[in-house]
Formats: sequence, C-alpha cells, structure tokens
Amino acid sequence: MEEYESLFEIGSDVEAVTLLGRKANLLILLNDYEGAAKTLRQVEEIHKKQVFLTPQNLGSILRVKFLFDVILLEKSILSKNMSNVLEYRKQASKTFKRLVKCVRKHKPLCASAFRLGGRYSWLIGNQGKAVNYWMKSIKEGERLGTRPDLARTYMEIGKRFMEDKSKYKELNGISASDYLEKARTMFQEMDLQWDQDELDLIFLSVPVISST
Repeated sequence: MEEYESLFEIGSDVEAVTLLGRKANLLILLNDYEGAAKTLRQVEEIHKKQVFLTPQNLGSILRVKFLFDVILLEKSILSKNMSNVLEYRKQASKTFKRLVKCVRKHKPLCASAFRLGGRYSWLIGNQGKAVNYWMKSIKEGERLGTRPDLARTYMEIGKRFMEDKSKYKELNGISASDYLEKARTMFQEMDLQWDQDELDLIFLSVPVISST
C-alpha cells in the first residue's frame, strides 16, 4: 500500500481520489473492512472540497462505496443485527441512487452497478426487482462486451437462486446450476482465479459473503 500513499503526496486531488478508490476496492477484496472504511472516508473528505470528478471517476468510487455498503448490509442480516441492518440499508439505498445517475453518463459501469443493485434488492427481500436488475446487467454486459462483469452476474444469479428462500429456480430458461457453470467456464477462459475460488465457495456454503 505504500506506493499509493506516495502517489497521494505528489498527485492532484482527482488522482488521489482515483487511487484511494482502487485502494478501497483492494482492501474489500482482502476482507479488510476497517481499512476500506477508513479509505472511503478519505475519499469523502477530498470530495467535500468540491473537487470536480468526471462521471467515470465518480462512478468508479460510488461503485466501490456501494459494494462496501451492500457487504455490510449482508453481514448485518446474517448476524441478525437489526439496528445495523436499518442503517446500512438506508446508506446503500442512498449510494445506489447516486451511482445510477453516474452510470447513465458512463455506460461501462452499468453491468457492475446493476449486478450490485440486484444483490441489494435481493437482500432487502425484493426478489422481483433483483431479477430485473440482473437482466439489465446481462444485457449491458453482452452489449458492451464486459465479460468479467457478465460472468460475475451469472455467478450472482446462480448463488441467489440456490438459496432456500429463493422464489426463482431459473431465469430465461436457465437453471441456477447452469448459471454457475456458465460463470465457471468464462472465469476459466479469462483466467480469473480469484473469481473461480469465490465460485467454489458457493458450492460449499450458502449464503456466502462475496466481495465481487
């Protein structure tokens, strides 16, 4: 992480925000949620200085923030901490609304944003809305050729449809297990080992907290 800190010292505020966003995403992948929270607070402090960010830069930051909010929400739900559930649900909803505004101007983030929007909707019990977001994610992933995001959406669908509470067994004629196999094939083709490991966890335990 030291190279990030040195770049913050010599770069502009916009560069600092971009690098901090990448750092926060990395910390989330490493399950360092305390470090991710601290880094995202640094981003917010810089942004409060009225630093201009393009839809691409702001959208990337908000995607990481939304991912973090959703992870905290899911952890709270699994631990049945209702006070935290209410707090993180409200925060995630607020972040998602900001993210949607950005992706309308920067389309490459659509597939990822809609996948996370589906995950959020599923967690709060709105499975129909979740499915609609995942269909949008698939459509944008196919249209833009963002194959990693497309594969991750397949994995998310397969994972959620395998849950006991799921009202859905298939989508577009494809079963949960087939979505997981489609994801596995794509991960192998792209040599995304981390994602393959996440996929393996789904077969071992449901629910599983994913950091994708």
